[in-house]
Amino acid sequence: MHRKVILRGDIIDFFHRANIQNMQMILGFVEGDEAVIKQVNQRA
Repeated sequence: MHRKVILRGDIIDFFHRANIQNMQMILGFVEGDEAVIKQVNQRA
């Protein structure tokens, strides 16, 4: 039971960090940040 709670927390943490990174990329792209635009275009 205890391991399931830790695993669930790890998964939630992973998605939380991924969402923060995605939001930073979206904001940087919209604001015209050249470094972020380059990174987005490389991943596309």
